[in-house]
Amino acid sequence: MRAKCLLAAGLAVHLFGSPVFAQTLVEAAKKEKERREALKGKTAVPVTNADLSQVKKKPSAEGRKAEPPKEGAGVQASPNTPTAAPLVQPVSPPLGTAPGEGQGKNEEALKKHEEARKNLDSLTVQLQGLWQQYYSFNSMVSKEKVQRDIAETSLKLQAATAEEAKWRAELKRLGLQPKSTVIR
Repeated sequence: MRAKCLLAAGLAVHLFGSPVFAQTLVEAAKKEKERREALKGKTAVPVTNADLSQVKKKPSAEGRKAEPPKEGAGVQASPNTPTAAPLVQPVSPPLGTAPGEGQGKNEEALKKHEEARKNLDSLTVQLQGLWQQYYSFNSMVSKEKVQRDIAETSLKLQAATAEEAKWRAELKRLGLQPKSTVIR
């Protein structure tokens, strides 16, 4: 009895399902024919390697700046995951400029921001190297020493982030754009 029901259901699907599928296939063919006819008068522009070499190159992916953690949000990273230091707002107010200083103060602020950014980049690379050393199987240095170095470098990185943010705020207050931005 059960075999007969299954056979009848399979036969019904086969007989009634085929015309429905054929109908949609015919409709799809008609739509494709109409689309091709609509494109008949248009010409395509071939793109050559010479054309591509003149295109202004942009990065394929851009990072975004990390937002500071919200107060009360107890987000914890796993102990095995290296985390970037959060962006810290400047502690001291932005430096003031006297009316007569003008250009000298602007150049000094740009220079200080550039130094702070380079220090921040250097510490970031150093911290990444320490994490690689920590997870390395054939490291000659004890894990405890690497952990201490990671902790010290993390504190330095946090201070450098605050310093860079302070100078970025100063540049913004002066209406200047930094030469390069830190992407995190």
